[in-house]
Amino acid sequence: MTQPGPNRRVLITSYSGELGGMEIRMADEARLLRANGYQPSIAIRKFRGVDQWAQQLRQQGVPVSHYDPPPFIEDWSWRRLNKLRASLFSRALLKRTDPALVHVFFCWTFYGGSALWLAHKCGIPCIASIHNAFPLAKLPPWTVNHLREAFQSLKGVYGVSQSALDHFLANYRPLLRPDIKTAVIPNSVDTGRFVPNPVARRQIRQQFGIGDDTMLLGAVGRMSEQKRPLELIRLLAGLMARQPRVSFLFVGDGPLLGEAQALVQQLRLQQRILFAGFRDTPWEYFAALDLHVLNSWTEGFGLATAEAMACGVPAVGTDVPGTRDILQGCPGGMLLAAGDDAEKLCQLEQLLQDSPRLQRMAEQARPYVMHRFGKQQIESRILDFYQKVLE
Repeated sequence: MTQPGPNRRVLITSYSGELGGMEIRMADEARLLRANGYQPSIAIRKFRGVDQWAQQLRQQGVPVSHYDPPPFIEDWSWRRLNKLRASLFSRALLKRTDPALVHVFFCWTFYGGSALWLAHKCGIPCIASIHNAFPLAKLPPWTVNHLREAFQSLKGVYGVSQSALDHFLANYRPLLRPDIKTAVIPNSVDTGRFVPNPVARRQIRQQFGIGDDTMLLGAVGRMSEQKRPLELIRLLAGLMARQPRVSFLFVGDGPLLGEAQALVQQLRLQQRILFAGFRDTPWEYFAALDLHVLNSWTEGFGLATAEAMACGVPAVGTDVPGTRDILQGCPGGMLLAAGDDAEKLCQLEQLLQDSPRLQRMAEQARPYVMHRFGKQQIESRILDFYQKVLE
């Protein structure tokens, strides 16, 4: 592969409001670029957990700065004043970094669109990666006009799943340049770190008082509305009423953690629905599970689903875009009915009662992930995409 040109600076920017899969992807991509001769930096709005995340990246040689342009792409009351402020200050700050390319992790329209418009006004080419499946929406003229202008500097778009890319194109294809490069580049899993681990399994289960004869289900991820933890807890209450040897472990932090804990107390399930909080070694907690459950109402790419399977843990998830891209036809996982809790409960109960099937899923989960989401092959696709865009 030929080396990038003299200006190797790539600025990565986004905002989701939480530390999750997209931020993991931002960090991984920045480290990958740095290891291959580029000079990446990250500019991001503040969110809970950002300081520790940023400090780790700086220690690894990736600069991280605070960048918070006022949103003006949406049709809001203060959009004109915000546009003026962004044009005067945020644009100058972006131009001062002098990148050869701006990569916008396009999660929410208001930030992604504003960042792309500012980069266009600076004359900087851009790429966008899509990390959510956006429903089809009718955009107001103000938004359409600014996005059409912003997208003129957009040279490439990739989605972390086919669903994410398709949803983006369904909304914005008429506004894009005809020569734009598109691709699907899923998130990767470090299969050298996310591995079956009998020692960790035993230690974690002992830590939470989970016996060998208990079926331990779990969910690793943010406690946010997207993941629907409260609905999952209510579903688990029904399952546990029928299955006395089932427990559940939530691993993660987020805005709904307190409410979830209160609901568990209200249902008197404190001994069976447990909370580990945020852990920086999630692979150890995956290894303790017998089944991983993702109850999201939407996903760009359900990274935790793939990570669980890499640890030899069968995975189930609601049949929604993003999760469907991973689990449809997957021998190590199963899709659950979306929006039908009675059917979902029935599916889970039947699966838990079918030990031979669970064992087959566990055996086939890791090879499936290694074949489709192995780190080396995904990194090669990322670098190839950058190379084509910068040609």
